[in-house]
Amino acid sequence: MERLFTGTGRCARQTQSSGEGTNGRALQWPRAYTRIMPESTAPARKPAGRPYLRTLWRTAIRGRCPSCAQTSMFKGPIAMHERCAVCDLRYETSPGAWLGALALGYGIGAIAALLLAFLELWLRPIRDAGLHPVWTIVILALLATLVGYRWAKSAWFSLLYLYDFMAFGDAPPGPGSSRGVPSEG
Repeated sequence: MERLFTGTGRCARQTQSSGEGTNGRALQWPRAYTRIMPESTAPARKPAGRPYLRTLWRTAIRGRCPSCAQTSMFKGPIAMHERCAVCDLRYETSPGAWLGALALGYGIGAIAALLLAFLELWLRPIRDAGLHPVWTIVILALLATLVGYRWAKSAWFSLLYLYDFMAFGDAPPGPGSSRGVPSEG
């Protein structure tokens, strides 16, 4: 059986029985670089009973609570409720939980700017309309960021829920707290 050892960016194969590498010499890696997880403790690709795409569709795209999908996460265009009114899921479990949503929102604006720039280089519709291309692209990219930020925020908090970074009630976030059942007390 072969195991893959990675060290300083190079890979080498080693067999369990011989302890030799592919070139016939014994491999000696620093202890910090040789970490092999047993197959029984390897993380599963998908937790059972939690369909990702369906959860993302019903919560992230529509801006609903990731746990129950019954109420909106938002109390305004961008402002969020602190907790779900139905299942008591806390949306922001830490002060910097919104930073990923900010990165997604900026990504939407960057994609819009790139698409508009390529469109201008290819067809020149902005210059033909008598507008300055750079300022028009900047303004439209900022508008795309603002419009896409609500979706980015709901998508980010849905991903946080799917990967157990959210909690019910006053419980700390983690694997035991967001299994779809609110904690008692």
